[in-house]
Amino acid sequence: MSSPIIRSALPVFDTLRLIASSDVPLSTADLSRMMKLPTSTVHRFLATLEETGYVTRFSGSPKFIPGNMPQHLCRALFNRFPLSRIGPLFLRRLAVLAHETVTLTVRVGWFGLRIEMAGDAGQVAKIAGPEALSRLHAGLEGRTILAFLPDAEIEGYKRYLRSCTDTASKPKAGFWKELREYRARGFVSAPLGFAPAHAALGLPLRNRAGDAVASIGIIGPAIDADSHDLTPQMSAWMDVRDELEAAFWSDPANSVSPFAHLDPDAIVPPPRRARA
Repeated sequence: MSSPIIRSALPVFDTLRLIASSDVPLSTADLSRMMKLPTSTVHRFLATLEETGYVTRFSGSPKFIPGNMPQHLCRALFNRFPLSRIGPLFLRRLAVLAHETVTLTVRVGWFGLRIEMAGDAGQVAKIAGPEALSRLHAGLEGRTILAFLPDAEIEGYKRYLRSCTDTASKPKAGFWKELREYRARGFVSAPLGFAPAHAALGLPLRNRAGDAVASIGIIGPAIDADSHDLTPQMSAWMDVRDELEAAFWSDPANSVSPFAHLDPDAIVPPPRRARA
């Protein structure tokens, strides 16, 4: 059984979860109603969270939003991935070469976690929030990781999807055939609604065994939509990717994911924010 100290702390974290998952700032009265607790009790929780930096007041109002501490925790999480330390230099080079936004996504179980993004001017920013995490088949960068996993892992992902009940977990018809084509091609492309003749590009980052542990996404009209062969421009981008892989391989510790010891089926995403 939980100790009395742990039980008394749980509502504080419930308060933080409600604030973090809301699209709008929440007041003491809002939280009191949602938690079915007296306002005086919720006020004490908020005072603790505000004092420790987990929540802050919205523009000086009596309503609360997440503070700086969750962002610090996200950065600490991202820094556990070796690619977060060695990737920014290469992301900058790729963004300047491609004149497009470039992303770095790492694998966490059956999910892709986008940890960094570089603009075409070379500036690099870390990404935080639920939008940074998605199932491997759901986006360009995740599909790039999935396409270059061992066959046994891909079969494991299929079993995982069959266990999911939400319709968003189901890939479109022909998805697995496309995945095999991507692997044979060496890159992944994604059509762009705003530029139908062009596509975004995904490049796998592989370990020494050739299996993807992360991916680079060039987000924008990077290539022709019907391109199935490497162009000189794409070859230059892949050269930068190859240099990043070589830097990644230089230390054997880099190939160990901080979440490799966890069962992928046991890793679940945080709840999406409720819409106002």
